[in-house]
Amino acid sequence: MSKIYEITEKIDRYLSDKLSETEKLQFEKMISEDPGLQESVELQREVMNGVEGLVLKQKVSKAYHRFKLTKVLIKAGLISLGIIAVVLAVAIFRSSKHHTHSSHPHKEKVFDSKDIKTEENHSLPIIELSPQEVEKVDENIKKDLSEAGQSLQLQLFTLNSEKDTVIQTNAGTVLSIPASCFINENGKPIKGEIQLTFKEAMDAASIMKSGLTSTTDGALLESAGMFFISARHNGQELKIDSLKNIYAEVPTNNKRGDMQLFDGVHTNDGKINWVKPKPLSNYLTPVDIHSLNFYPPAYLDSLAKWGYNVRDKKFTDSLYYSFAGLFVKVNNLEPKEEYVPEDTSVARDNQETPVYKNNQQRSKLGFVTNDVQAINPGKIKAIWNDRFQKTLIATREFQERIPFIHKTCDSKILDLYVKNLNKPISAIDLMAAQQLNGELKKVFLDFASRKEGKVNVRNSQMEKLREFYSIQAKAVSEAAFKTEEAIRQEQNRLERIAQKKKATHVSEDKVREIMNLQEEYDLNLTEACRQLGIIKPVFASTQVYGFSIRSNGWKNIDRLVWEAAVNRTTFKYSAGGKKAEIKYLPFSVKLNEYKQYDRIYVYLLADKLNSFMRLQQDNDLFKEQLNELMKYKMVCLGFKGDKLYFSEVENVESKVYEDIILKEIDEKILNQKLNSLKNLNQLEGIVKEVDYWKSELQEEKRRKKERDRRNFRVKVMRVIFPCALIPSDEEVYD
Repeated sequence: MSKIYEITEKIDRYLSDKLSETEKLQFEKMISEDPGLQESVELQREVMNGVEGLVLKQKVSKAYHRFKLTKVLIKAGLISLGIIAVVLAVAIFRSSKHHTHSSHPHKEKVFDSKDIKTEENHSLPIIELSPQEVEKVDENIKKDLSEAGQSLQLQLFTLNSEKDTVIQTNAGTVLSIPASCFINENGKPIKGEIQLTFKEAMDAASIMKSGLTSTTDGALLESAGMFFISARHNGQELKIDSLKNIYAEVPTNNKRGDMQLFDGVHTNDGKINWVKPKPLSNYLTPVDIHSLNFYPPAYLDSLAKWGYNVRDKKFTDSLYYSFAGLFVKVNNLEPKEEYVPEDTSVARDNQETPVYKNNQQRSKLGFVTNDVQAINPGKIKAIWNDRFQKTLIATREFQERIPFIHKTCDSKILDLYVKNLNKPISAIDLMAAQQLNGELKKVFLDFASRKEGKVNVRNSQMEKLREFYSIQAKAVSEAAFKTEEAIRQEQNRLERIAQKKKATHVSEDKVREIMNLQEEYDLNLTEACRQLGIIKPVFASTQVYGFSIRSNGWKNIDRLVWEAAVNRTTFKYSAGGKKAEIKYLPFSVKLNEYKQYDRIYVYLLADKLNSFMRLQQDNDLFKEQLNELMKYKMVCLGFKGDKLYFSEVENVESKVYEDIILKEIDEKILNQKLNSLKNLNQLEGIVKEVDYWKSELQEEKRRKKERDRRNFRVKVMRVIFPCALIPSDEEVYD
């Protein structure tokens, strides 16, 4: 721990009245003997007063949201500055033995003056001045600048001194200026418009080009940026009320915990000497927690790539939190097809174990029993909550860490930050690093090296937040579990109904085919016996005499007729000088556009049968053998979405029909055509057939929708649970 950090912590404990009586007396003696320490104490007292209120800092957060700066600020990071003295050039430095500047890339300009519009009391338009006017203003402030820095671009702002205002400079520095903070030489608050002048050099190139140096009494310093600020009213210089401070945040790509704030003093040779170093406040600045992003890395990017609206937070939240149900532990799981709790009303312990129908399914997802390798989304929902406003959870510093917390796949790391809200975040970083290995350990050690502070949270409040976190995470997980389980149970119910319908249809189909075969066999046998001049066998009685025949004589032909009817082949038989023949003739329908339909069926309605015949399909060809003893009508039905298509042919002949065109038909008209059938049994059968296929098509859509839903969830799981070895899309739920 650096000496600066130790002193800051000591001052913090002293001002928070956390020192023992002996330590307090010793520290007060040190203050009385050290003017520099006394100045640091007073400075930190002012900073703490500002932090305790948090009012002004919340306005900074709201201004960021209003100006849509969130992404820029997240990428850049922010350094919290102490109180800025007006009409003084200020720089942030780190003592260094090296002879080089720390270079920071110049920040991209977030918006131009034309992009800023006055909005309530928080936005601040940049003044549009002519070159002559700018030169005049510049002349007025030259006396406040040394020769160094005069070449830097001048940024001019106007503000109403009686209203809180937030501005952002070209390089991304944000200033939150409270109402009535500017006073005149008599100490009275200024009313009306104030002109604010700002210059900045935030990278090594800008510093060197402007002639600025980073030295303090000849010793080299390492700079994170320099800026000049001045305020005037009617041409007169103004001061800042010591009780009302300007709060500043300067972006950086490399935040460090040992930076100090220096004042700039003009030297006779036109340069600036940096003096009176003050440690930067290491308190964290809470922002609106709902402006932060706590999702796993790549979650939103993946959804956007898949075509989903990632701006719909209701959708992204509900989807992400729905996976919290995987972390509910239910004892004594039954080996059912889907995982369900024996009793969802029983209290569950706090151990997080995903629920699956067995350990085999659990291992498929890469989760190990009693060792969950993932961050429970229910815990993220618990902290992404108004209750954690004004805590370290509601800071950009925590947001910077959350992607790496997700990558640890360990809820215990997240717990460290939630259960130690009253500690400096860098101290928690160190605790996290001690539980990690490899690259992630290095990441959290790097976070710890920044020596970033904390947000003051009362112990009583912290205990309540801990309790809320635990209860809320559990409640979210159980609610997600019940929701997903309800979906699965409903899908199972619909699947059972569909399977029952299918079984009934298959059974009825078999009965129909047997009845058709029996009727056709009976017709064929009657005709064969007529042609042969023999008596048709009678099979009416089930009670018969049985005996053996061992002599030559008449043989029954029913077996041959039966085989001909089953195989649908021409029957030929000779006996007693007579011949019998029943012909089966080929018939087929070729539908070239069959792929345009979800389903397509071809039926034959025979005049001697009580039920329909459904033709077998071979790609675009539907074929059957026609019995010469019957007359047939053909009906073609097509299904596409919710639409029906129809075609019919009377007096079907033995040939290939290639010119059949199905036309869309209204269901009522189709029913009228079917009702024209004279055979009521055929009518009933074909109507039931149409109804069944319509319901089957709806069932296919349901299955596809559920299959797509499950596969989509598997894709999402691969993103939000990076340590889980997710198998193929279907395996997880099969």
